[in-house]
Amino acid sequence: MCKHGFNKRIEDNLRFKHDESVYKYYFKKYCNEDVVYDRFHISEAVYSYTLRNKKIDLNKFERRIFGKELDKVYLIYLDVKVFVASKRILERDNKVELQDLNFDREMFRAAYHKTNIKHKIWIDNNENVLKTIDTITHFLQY
Repeated sequence: MCKHGFNKRIEDNLRFKHDESVYKYYFKKYCNEDVVYDRFHISEAVYSYTLRNKKIDLNKFERRIFGKELDKVYLIYLDVKVFVASKRILERDNKVELQDLNFDREMFRAAYHKTNIKHKIWIDNNENVLKTIDTITHFLQY
């Protein structure tokens, strides 16, 4: 299903260059392939506000990145409760997350609902990973 992952080089470029040209470049480069990005433009919409105090009009941002190709984009949002996210971060990083995870979660939720992407799904990813995989597989088959 996925020919390319969100590799380290792309991740580094997106982390340090906060403008839409990077997003547009990677979308155009891989738009005819099956690609999975980790939060891609939704993350920029959230973190531009929380980290740089800059609001992004998500609808305009999407139109500039995806253009007429928006119907090729599938958005899969995996949601977790704050206590689950905190536990996972502690297990993964061996530290307590200091960011306001509840605020971030609400920002991602709002961005999900504002997006113009027609092919989208919201998945509760708190416990059953196998059920999540089945849900994603079913979603991508249609």
